[in-house]
Parts: sequence; C-alpha cells; structure tokens
Amino acid sequence: MISSMLSRVYRITSLGFALSVLLVTLVGCSSQPEVTSPEALTLIKKLYTAANSKNEQRLRDSEAEFKELVEAKKLSEAEQIAFQQIVDLARNGNWESAQKRALSFAQAQVR
Repeated sequence: MISSMLSRVYRITSLGFALSVLLVTLVGCSSQPEVTSPEALTLIKKLYTAANSKNEQRLRDSEAEFKELVEAKKLSEAEQIAFQQIVDLARNGNWESAQKRALSFAQAQVR
C-alpha cells in the first residue's frame, strides 16, 4: 500500500517536473531579441502596420527597409531572423500570425 502510494507520488512529481521543463523551454524559445537600433524599432512598427492592414505595398516597403538595414549591418543576427519570420508569415498570407509576431517583438522591447 505504501509503496503503491510512493510510486504514485513519484509519477505525479515526475510529470510535474517534465511539464515545468517543457513550459520553461517553450517560453524561452518564444522570446524575442532586443533591438539594437532606433531603425529596428521603426521597422517593427511598419511591419505590424503592414500585417494589421494586410497591405502588400506596406509589406514591400518594410521588406525593402529590412534589406537596407541588413546591408548596413544595423541588425543583429537574432533581429534578422525575427524580422524575416514576420515578413515570411505575411508573404505567405498569414497576416494575423505576422501581426501577432510583430506585436510580440514590439512588446519584448519594453523593459
């Protein structure tokens, strides 16, 4: 009886620990990088607006600005990945996901 109860407690504790590790991993993986320039902050706003309005022209303009910032080496590698993910989502018609990702990126800048 006692060993059965201990076994049950062990399984519940192990499951709780596994879920905690999974949660920490998921939260950590979804975090956004810190921007390194004022231009990057502006680009976040432009991409959010393009996605929010589902405006192809604004998306093209934002993408051109993104490429200029990359060429000028004003973005870290992490920023480039984050911006590219937003652009790719919008390009593939996932406007709402792009908008949410841009908003998450912007909110991560509030410190």
